[in-house]
Amino acid sequence: MEEFLNSNSFKWILSIVIVIAGWLIGILINRFIYKKIKNISQKTHRRYYYLIVKKIKNLITLLLVLIATYIAVNIAPISTDVLKYVNNILKILLIITITLLISRLLSNYVQYLLKKSNKLTSKTSIFSVIIDILIYTIGIIVILHTLGISVKAIVASLGIGGLAVALALQETLTNLFACIQLMLSKKIQIGDYIRLDSGEEGKITDITWRETTIQQILNNVIIVPNSKMTTGKLINYNLPDGTYPVVIPVGISYNSDLEMVENVTLDVGNEIIRDFPNLVSNSNVEPAIIFQNFGEYSINFNVIFRASIFENQFILKHEFIKRLHKRYEIEGIEIPFPITTVNLNKKE
Repeated sequence: MEEFLNSNSFKWILSIVIVIAGWLIGILINRFIYKKIKNISQKTHRRYYYLIVKKIKNLITLLLVLIATYIAVNIAPISTDVLKYVNNILKILLIITITLLISRLLSNYVQYLLKKSNKLTSKTSIFSVIIDILIYTIGIIVILHTLGISVKAIVASLGIGGLAVALALQETLTNLFACIQLMLSKKIQIGDYIRLDSGEEGKITDITWRETTIQQILNNVIIVPNSKMTTGKLINYNLPDGTYPVVIPVGISYNSDLEMVENVTLDVGNEIIRDFPNLVSNSNVEPAIIFQNFGEYSINFNVIFRASIFENQFILKHEFIKRLHKRYEIEGIEIPFPITTVNLNKKE
């Protein structure tokens, strides 16, 4: 029996059994974790955990198979030269698998955290790209070190080459760092309605590592380099609380009863809020009326609503002005307009 246990045949059988066991364990763990996380996601409504595991489950199986194969190869009766060659291949495959596993875990988890906290996200998240680059770089360095290649000389060469690349890609890198600055400062996010210092305004629909995309009300698209977003002036209508003051100027004649005007105007404003509750930030808060000044031919005041999103201001203004004009006609409230008197002197 002892002779059989020390024989090459037993070592080959043991090696095959270890590989098969590693493969079976990988499949069992894969299915168990996948099913467990899926059930947890359904109960807690955290589907993102399930999606992350779905992306890495095959890598976990591959990792276990490679570990089992590495153990099996070192047990099998293989010559030293062949063993060294096979071990190097398996080590490289292990490093690649672990690198991919860590990269997918971290990049997907960062995206999950950003979405969970409603922070800035985009179709091509710059944070995910940076994480992937760092992890892949570390993985390549580890592979080179495993193969016995000097990393110091390569790093020194990369330093000189990196300087040349940085000079050639100065504008691109400026936009990249501007993108990171925008994300960290949290001054603008996807979905915010902004106005640029050049006069264009619209909703931010995407922010990539190079540019910011803005969609205007008329559905036109503006592409702005990130560097201009950080250096130029802009107005973010989402800040500070995510609601939008809608100011509508109104003028009435000097012979109007101001108490009556205020009551009628508030009545129309509350009617708008009742009929369009989704347009305002809080349907329980009535509009404000603030008298401003005595104009040349009218007493002027502002009616102020608070819209839930920026685009709603246009519907609020449209409906309010239309209904207010009709109500003023019924109540006999005059809206004055400029009158020019022309004297015609008849020549004798």
